[in-house]
Amino acid sequence: MKVDAISIYPIRIPRRHTFEIARGKSSHVEQVVISIMGEGLEGWGAGSPNSVTGEGLSDIVRNVQKGFELLCGKDLDRYGFDRVLSEKMHNHPAASCALSLAIWDLEGKIAGRSVAELHGLEKNELLSDMSIGICSIEDAMKQAEEAVSRGFRALKIKVGSESVDEDIKRVNAVRKGFPGVRIWVDGNRGYTPSELRRFLKGTKDANLEFIEEPCERLMDVQSLRKRFKLMADESAMDSAAIEEICKENLADMVNIKLMKCGTISDALLSAEILENHGISGMIGCMGETTLSIAGGLQIGFASKSILISDLDSPFMLKDDICDGLKFDDGYYRYSGRPGLGIQINLKKILQYEVEVSPSS
Repeated sequence: MKVDAISIYPIRIPRRHTFEIARGKSSHVEQVVISIMGEGLEGWGAGSPNSVTGEGLSDIVRNVQKGFELLCGKDLDRYGFDRVLSEKMHNHPAASCALSLAIWDLEGKIAGRSVAELHGLEKNELLSDMSIGICSIEDAMKQAEEAVSRGFRALKIKVGSESVDEDIKRVNAVRKGFPGVRIWVDGNRGYTPSELRRFLKGTKDANLEFIEEPCERLMDVQSLRKRFKLMADESAMDSAAIEEICKENLADMVNIKLMKCGTISDALLSAEILENHGISGMIGCMGETTLSIAGGLQIGFASKSILISDLDSPFMLKDDICDGLKFDDGYYRYSGRPGLGIQINLKKILQYEVEVSPSS
């Protein structure tokens, strides 16, 4: 397969409400949306600016163009293209991810098969949560009520705020108000070990399934692991980091994200590493549209170790640039459509396109 043209659209879409985590807050989602032409068809992908990889919107625009220049004219399959991206674009994972998504979407359309089928379909449904940011108890309860009314069976509550006591109150309030809902917690490295101890003591009756990376380092919380299940996130940058986490037994679970891994191939390898070590995984997301969420979902459908997902970002947006995903009763359902399985709305992309100043 050869690719011969690319279009690049930096976009910004407002969130339905401001979303706050331990490391910051946002009122909108930005992405660099791309389309790649090859064999007379079009593949779509997107990369998201984020603090974890340190890429901004202009960085992704610039590096997507550079990455495409590496791919254009080469006759490779999806794995071959991903190898080039992994070797040459390792320090720009979100930009690499946009290209990888578009390549796999294109090859799936050429073959008439979904991305999950290209690798090997393992499941046809995947539970997803709805995240609740750092906010007042009143707002948290309103968001939880809305999520449950939309069919969500799991809620992920962000903690790591300046007030451990307020975090405790918020988590316990949601547990009391929704006793039948699965509750996950994400600290985004916002706590010190002593603050985490206070949080664990204050929520000991909340039946929390796991806590994502609550402190700056995984090593900081090893002595507390007998009191909760620890999920690695920020530390699990790619397959190499995930291999080390598994070998050293530093976490009970791992959150795989395409924007960290950089390619679909590396995300699939990450899931295989978890399977080999008997560790369960979650496929997660940054601030994203349905376009890249569809890529994460395909990874989940193609992986034995990924048992749950945190692919809720599109539900937080006021609008979106595509549709086609099936979600009901708390689960994403496999559609079997070719490629990423979504339908792009170019008018929406153009509506939310923004100018980006070039940077060196």
